[in-house]
Amino acid sequence: MRKWLIIVLFLVLFVSPVSADLVAYDNLNTAPGKLDGVSTGWNLLPWFVQNNNTTAYTVASPGLTYLNLNVAGNCAIGDGQWLSAGIGISMPNPWDAVQNEWSPYRKQDGDGRYKAGAEGTTLWASFLARQDLSNNDYKVNFHQSHIAWNPGSEGGSVGLSNGVWAISEIGGGPSASSGVARVVGQTYLMVLKIDFLTEGSDQMTLYVNPTPGLGAPNVTGASITTTKDFSLYGVMFYPSSSTNAGALDELRFGNTFADVTPIPEPATIALLVLGGLGLLGRKRN
Repeated sequence: MRKWLIIVLFLVLFVSPVSADLVAYDNLNTAPGKLDGVSTGWNLLPWFVQNNNTTAYTVASPGLTYLNLNVAGNCAIGDGQWLSAGIGISMPNPWDAVQNEWSPYRKQDGDGRYKAGAEGTTLWASFLARQDLSNNDYKVNFHQSHIAWNPGSEGGSVGLSNGVWAISEIGGGPSASSGVARVVGQTYLMVLKIDFLTEGSDQMTLYVNPTPGLGAPNVTGASITTTKDFSLYGVMFYPSSSTNAGALDELRFGNTFADVTPIPEPATIALLVLGGLGLLGRKRN
């Protein structure tokens, strides 16, 4: 027992905690019900379902999980009805407005709106995805349209190509396969690295099922270079048009890979172990 206490104290005192420097986050931590109008995100706008439909997309319990990724709340379920859902980023506007974590990425787009896309910056994003039907309809689009559920023709799409997860440019541009085949009903951790390179040329890299909590992805990425200048303003979710087609959860934006794949801090784990040992000691007594 004394040996275990020494180990726990070492973890608490000497293991550096894994911190997450998030730019924005939504864990859908709210009661089950309609998704339209739900505002559970930090530095994100409320969810917006096409036509303000209250039945096509819902918040459902339980939420999705993947390995030891930090998760909380419920998840978004879509049955489409040929409708899309989306969420926008909370970008300070005008330029001299109160700053938030999006500010380093802020860029004025051609339509006059401020979006995330400043040249020379790199933005990371992640989400949990699950498709519950055997088709190629599931997609999550990172786009620059001011209508969250309508991705327009510019941005990157994480979706399926012949049953394999892939990334492609919205509107029929370049695409790249991750090589990871979709299994119906299985949850995947999707991580997207967006490099805002130069005006008119940006790069997006998709990592499927990397191990959370590392300094960099430990799987091979699938990359595309956009043919149009890209700046981020919204995320569209469309799993299919059928009932209970798929789910999305734990949408994160951050400055690094570690930011968007957080795991429980070592100190937290140590305290849990300590609590367990205390119960064990009481039981022995």
